[in-house]
Amino acid sequence: MTSQRPGISVSFTATSSQTSLAPDSSVISDNGDSDVGETSISPLLASQFKKKRTSKIWDHTPFGRNQIVRNTEGQIIWRCKYCKGKPAEYLENGGTAHIYKHLKSHTTLDILTPNEERAAKTRNHLEEAFSRMSQNTNPLKRRRHDDETTDLDADKFEQLYVEWIADCGIALRMPTRESFRALLKFLNPGVLSILPTSHQTIREWVVRTFGTQKRRIRQVLQSAISRIHFTIDIWSSPNKLGILGIVAHFIDSNGELVSYCVALREVHGRHSGENQAHIVMNVVEDYGIVTQIGYFVSDNADSNDTLMNSLQKCTSLSIY
Repeated sequence: MTSQRPGISVSFTATSSQTSLAPDSSVISDNGDSDVGETSISPLLASQFKKKRTSKIWDHTPFGRNQIVRNTEGQIIWRCKYCKGKPAEYLENGGTAHIYKHLKSHTTLDILTPNEERAAKTRNHLEEAFSRMSQNTNPLKRRRHDDETTDLDADKFEQLYVEWIADCGIALRMPTRESFRALLKFLNPGVLSILPTSHQTIREWVVRTFGTQKRRIRQVLQSAISRIHFTIDIWSSPNKLGILGIVAHFIDSNGELVSYCVALREVHGRHSGENQAHIVMNVVEDYGIVTQIGYFVSDNADSNDTLMNSLQKCTSLSIY
């Protein structure tokens, strides 16, 4: 047979049935004339073979791992080499679950699916770890004895605790949970002397920390060596509250470009530009930076035009 294309001529010549080809370079066709079917081997074009098969199921066929076997309908199949009589066949593109299930039906086979292999490896790792622990006559202690405590800095603990609940969204009532208190006691029994038993105390910690950080940010803003520019956006929180976020951008006294979230304020009533402008001016005045205002950046919501016009009326700013 000869194939002609412009500039290309490809010719295949039939060979006798005694021709021997490498298993990885053949296509086997099932003519369906018997229970197992007669097969004929012909050259496998490079374009027909995309990648090598890696699944273990291909170790359990009567043909080579990368040989292609087709049924009478021309579909590529997997054929079992253990079946007596007519062998079981499954389409290659039908997944491997049914093939593994079939292989397991041959009781003489000890074969695991990929998931079972991973589970077995994990189980072996755990068993080895426990074995090493049991053989270690002097393991490292995970904890000091209960009567060994370490002095704690109460102020530092308060700061770190507030940062933790703010960053992770932890409930203020966490210290009232016995399991949580037991955990901290395990780490250091002395912590119970400074850990509050009321969520109201935790709230006071949060408010106090907020006030401390706000005073620090106010000083940084007022010492800025550039004008202070703002990005503003309003959105609805998951609990349906209208929230106006204000972020300040400026060059600090060290010459570094910095950004601070200076406000997350609830918008009561309509989300109009006038209401938003009132909040923005309250924030700017609260930080004492009215004379340092630079640019405002926001999205293209219609209310932002009104917001800018309202800010212009409140200040001597020129709005562009």
